[in-house]
Formats: sequence, structure tokens, C-alpha cells
Amino acid sequence: MTNFERIRIENLAKAQVLPAAVINMLIYHILIDLDRPTVDQNRVDEIANMWAQKGVKTPEAAIEEIHRYADTKRKKGQTRAGNRRQPVKNVKETLPDWAKEDYQPKPKAELTQAEKDQFNAQMAELKKLRNGGESNGQH
Repeated sequence: MTNFERIRIENLAKAQVLPAAVINMLIYHILIDLDRPTVDQNRVDEIANMWAQKGVKTPEAAIEEIHRYADTKRKKGQTRAGNRRQPVKNVKETLPDWAKEDYQPKPKAELTQAEKDQFNAQMAELKKLRNGGESNGQH
């Protein structure tokens, strides 16, 4: 447990919103049931507030609340799944030219000697800068 997580839990315990055994169930629920790698402040606050409002005072009541919440969430998921639109069928997509089997790349244009010289000069400038040297007083 990180120092931040420890501080969060200590603050929750100091607030005396929930008994220590219920706080232990909250931590277990976040780390194991929800499969979270850390005990983040928002989730701790959300669950602690919900349990405090529902009067959770024992670990058994916390377990009941965990199951009740999971059932509610599962039922909401089932109703939402039934309301989803059906996927559109027979959608035709056009492939870009480069993805087609008969694609022939366009021949590359040759650089002029002036373009090659300019490119080589720029590369030499970059090499000088990389090696820590200055070139022509510019940075």
C-alpha cells in the first residue's frame, strides 16, 4: 500500500464515518472485487458515502450492499443491452488505392543535384549540432 493510499484510509477512519471492519471490507471490495490496482480517493469516497447513507455498520451489511449494488448494476446492463440498435448490414467500404491488389506505386521523382546538395548541407548542419559544435554562429 502506498503512502497516499494509507493516508486516504487513515483520513476515512479518523472521520469515523464507517467502523474499521467496514473500512476493511471497502478496501477488500475495491482491490479484489473491483480488481483495481490501487485504492483511489474518488472510489473510496463514492463507496464510503453510499454505505454511510445506507447505514452500513457491520461487515455483513457491507457484503449485502456489495451484492445489492452488483445485482442492480447487472440488471441495468441487461436492460441496456436490449435497447441497443441493431448493426447496419451490408455496408460497403471502398479501399484506398494502396490497399488494392493491382496497386502500382507511382515512380519516385529523382532529386535534382541542387536539392541533393541542400539536403546534404542540412544533414551536415544537424550532425554538427548533435556533436555539440556550433555552425555559422546559429543555434
